[in-house]
Amino acid sequence: MAQAGDLFQLQDADRKIALYRDALVPEAKQALDVSLQACRSGKATCVCVVDAIGNLLEFELFYERAPTDRE
Repeated sequence: MAQAGDLFQLQDADRKIALYRDALVPEAKQALDVSLQACRSGKATCVCVVDAIGNLLEFELFYERAPTDRE
C-alpha cells in the first residue's frame, strides 16, 4: 500500500515534469532567441548567448531526468 509520502513524491514529480515541459524549457528557448537577436544587432554580447544556452541546457537536462526521478 502506498504511503502518503510516496503519493506526495509522485505528485511532486508530475508537477516538476509539467513545469519544465510547459514553462521553463519554452521560456529558456525564448530567452535564447532574444539573446541571439540582440547579439546579432549589437545590443548584447556573446556572453549573453552563452548564458542563455547554458540555462536552456540545464532546464532540458532537468526535464529529461524528471521521469526517472518519478520512478
